[in-house]
Amino acid sequence: MPRPWDKLPLVIDVSVLRLLPLTLIGWLDHREREALAYLIEENRLLRRQSGGRRLS
Repeated sequence: MPRPWDKLPLVIDVSVLRLLPLTLIGWLDHREREALAYLIEENRLLRRQSGGRRLS
């Protein structure tokens, strides 16, 4: 027995198509900011340990 929604045309809401890339971009931006914050802190700690000396 066919279901009533089987005959309905497939309609994709355009707002969903816009939301998906925006969500992905927001998540990637958040991950990038976390990685940068980690690297900045790691560099600060390494500079403190090396006494400010530059590596050759």
